[in-house]
Amino acid sequence: MKKLLAVVAVSCLYPYFAIAENTITINDEIDIGFGGFIRADLGVGDRYGKAHDDDRLGVSKAAFAVTTSYKNIQGVFVLGSEVTSVNNSTEDGNIDIKDAFVIMKFSPVDLIVGAQPLLFGLKPQGYPGDHSIQGSVEYGAGGAFAISNQAGPAVVANWNITDSFSLRGGFFDHNDYQNSGTRAASDPLVDNGSGIFDNLFIQLSGKNILGTGIYANTGIEKRYVGDSVDDSENIFVLGAGWKNAQLDFSAEYQALDKTFIGTAHDENYFILESSYMPNSDYRVYLDYSAADELDLTTWRLGGNYHYNKHTMFTVEYARDDADSDDVDSVDARVTLSF
Repeated sequence: MKKLLAVVAVSCLYPYFAIAENTITINDEIDIGFGGFIRADLGVGDRYGKAHDDDRLGVSKAAFAVTTSYKNIQGVFVLGSEVTSVNNSTEDGNIDIKDAFVIMKFSPVDLIVGAQPLLFGLKPQGYPGDHSIQGSVEYGAGGAFAISNQAGPAVVANWNITDSFSLRGGFFDHNDYQNSGTRAASDPLVDNGSGIFDNLFIQLSGKNILGTGIYANTGIEKRYVGDSVDDSENIFVLGAGWKNAQLDFSAEYQALDKTFIGTAHDENYFILESSYMPNSDYRVYLDYSAADELDLTTWRLGGNYHYNKHTMFTVEYARDDADSDDVDSVDARVTLSF
C-alpha cells in the first residue's frame, strides 16, 4: 500500500521520485526514471448538475512523469490530462505540462527551482483528488481558496534539520488573477503585477516527534492578491496529528485574508481528518472541514482497496453543506499506477 500511494503521489512529493521502480541508466552516469497513474472515475449525485444528468464519467487525471538524475542534480517533468463527461474547460483531454522543476541536493538542504507544488500546510497535495476523490475546503471546495493545493513557478529550499524536523520555504510567482477575479492587467487601479518578492512562504514541519507518532506543521505565506487589492496578504496554517501503522488522526487550522475569496471578514478553515488501515490492503477514511465566512462544511467518507501491486479501488460518499446550496455525490475510482 505504501509503495502504491507513493507512486500515486507522483509530482506531488518530489522525494518519491527517488524510489521509482522504472529506471534505466545511460552511460553508467545518468539515471532516467518514469512513472505515473491513470484515474478512471464514475460519480453520481446532484454535485454534477442536471445538465449532466447528475453524473460524471471519465478520466479525472492521468499523469506521466520523467525524471533525470546525475549525481546530486535531478530534473522532474510531468505531463497530465483529464477528460470527463462534465462540461468543464479544464477536463477537455488536452495534454498539458503540470510540473517541471530541478532539484539540487546539497545535504542537508535541497533547492528546488521551477514549476512545482508548494506543499504548504499539514497535508498538502499536488493534484485535486490526491487525498480524497472530492476535495475538501483546504483543496478548494465550494469556492474556498485551495491553501493545501497550491502550485506554480517557485524557488524553494527544504532543510532537513533533524530526522524529525524540516524547514521549508521560498519565493513563488503566479498569474495576478489566477485566484482572485477576472480584472484585466490593464486596469488603472492595478499599479504592479505579481512578482516573486510579493509571494513567499516558510513553514516548520515535524514527523514522528520523539518517536511518539505525532506530526505537526506551522507556517505563514504572503501571497499577492489582484482584483480589488493591489497588494500581498497573509495565510497562516497550524496543524498536528498522530498516527501509527493502523490509525491516523489530525486537526488543522488555516486562516487567510478576506480578499482571497471576497468575504466580508477574514476567513478561517477548520479541518479534521481520520483514517483506519486494518491491514496493508484496506483503508477507511472520514474527513470533515468547515469554512467560517463561506458558511460551508464538507464531509468525506470513503475507502481504498489495494487490489494488486499497481491497482487501487476507491469508493466515497461526499457532501457539501453551504448556505446557498447543498450537494452530495457517490464516487467510484480505479487507479492504475506504474
